[in-house]
Amino acid sequence: MPQELSRYFLFDAMEAGNLLKEDQLNKVIKENIENVMGFNKYIQLAKASETLYQQYTAQRLQVENEKKEYLGLIEQKNKFQASHKMVQQLLQDALQYSVAGKELYDNLKAGLNQETTIKNKIEQTVATIDGIHKKEAIYREDIENFVKDIELNVCIPKIVEALKSEIHLILKAKNEQQQNNSTNLSREQIETISFAILNYLQQNKLVLGDVKLEQLVDHVWRTSQNLPIKDEYHFLEFSEVKALENLLNNRAANPFPMLNQQQVDLNLSLAQIPIFEAQAEQMKAQITGTDYAILKAYEDNEAGIKKLETQIAEAQGEITKIDKRLHQYDIQMSQEPDPRYEALGKLKAFFEEVANQLLKTKKQQIELKMKQDLNVNLAAYRDVIAKVELSENLSNLTFKIYHQAGNEIYLNQLNTASKQVVVQVLLKALHEFGDYDPPVMIDTVMGVLDETSRSTVLENYFPELSHQTILLSSDSEIRPQTDLSKIEPFISKVYTLERDRERQSTEVIIGYFGKTVNA
Repeated sequence: MPQELSRYFLFDAMEAGNLLKEDQLNKVIKENIENVMGFNKYIQLAKASETLYQQYTAQRLQVENEKKEYLGLIEQKNKFQASHKMVQQLLQDALQYSVAGKELYDNLKAGLNQETTIKNKIEQTVATIDGIHKKEAIYREDIENFVKDIELNVCIPKIVEALKSEIHLILKAKNEQQQNNSTNLSREQIETISFAILNYLQQNKLVLGDVKLEQLVDHVWRTSQNLPIKDEYHFLEFSEVKALENLLNNRAANPFPMLNQQQVDLNLSLAQIPIFEAQAEQMKAQITGTDYAILKAYEDNEAGIKKLETQIAEAQGEITKIDKRLHQYDIQMSQEPDPRYEALGKLKAFFEEVANQLLKTKKQQIELKMKQDLNVNLAAYRDVIAKVELSENLSNLTFKIYHQAGNEIYLNQLNTASKQVVVQVLLKALHEFGDYDPPVMIDTVMGVLDETSRSTVLENYFPELSHQTILLSSDSEIRPQTDLSKIEPFISKVYTLERDRERQSTEVIIGYFGKTVNA
């Protein structure tokens, strides 16, 4: 099984709910369908075919100016595609803001007082901003210290590393010279002693001839020096030698890698400050009694959604125009037909059509199966779901649930437990109609389900999930006295893992927490 599919058949039920806290349910469902149903590979093949087609077209252009123009058009197309993707993300954010703020907007419209809740949110937002500014101040101080000591921390260690051998030789020579000099008298010392001796001999008339002090000193100096070691580094002062010794003993650590990581983290945080500040200002306006700020922000967001949709359509239109211009170069190619090039030009549309046809083929089966399972397992809407609707185009895949009264049940307004049930029901349908049929393994099997949903999942979901389902449960999730009997007819094998803390080992015992199961 491909690695990217493993999380759909071996997963933590708690994570199935958490997965939806920071994303829209439609996006998660789209990714699941594309991966598990095997559609993603055709989408990737279509993109690869288009890229290869563009590169091959550029290679076939005979005139350099045409080639540059063609590559320029490709670059323009890439920019429009990047802009298109960015605007789509902005639209996604605006839609999330719309869903998240609808309840507050409705309450403000009705005149409800949200001051306490808003104050708490303001305090949390301000604390978050202050924390980011403190991180920035610490980072700037660390940068200043780094710049001040860059010679000590970066430059000097590099110099020492390069000159280490030469410095060792200099210090060794100076040390040997010092040891030799310590065993001999200096010329000044010899001159002092010679003067005293000559003066004593002359006073006591013990000198027969005329002896000069300078001759005596030269004689003693020559006889006292026993092959002195030549000092090749006599030009170095004592302080300079000590500086060389300190260089070798320097133990500096380069703080740049840590500063670089601080910068990456700080850039991500600083980008969020304008959003936090705008949210705080909007909420402060509400506290002062001016409902207009938040109401206007929500209404502006709704208007912004329409503008973003228009920008997406315009960007898509520009991409289409560029595509038409790119296809004009097909006429200016070599006179000789190239079957491989012609086939390559058709591959992108072919793979896209294959993926869409596969979706259409399995669409009704998935819709029917999910409708049946949701009517049984989704406690909040049990037996009132009229239909489940999937779109027929993978490039704009949507998923909707409709009440029997005719209204849509908005996925983002479901509570966490209901979202978990929707995801698990989807995985069950994909498992049944997908390209893979492995066993399903679930950890933390109850996730965030309430009492009613727990009972429903035990009786209706687990028994029909797969040809082989492995549940990793604690006795607080599937309770031995009340819950086990509901799935006992479907159990093949059951084990309990008991931990021996003293022996640091785990023992596998047949049975479920002391209760025997007739498998």
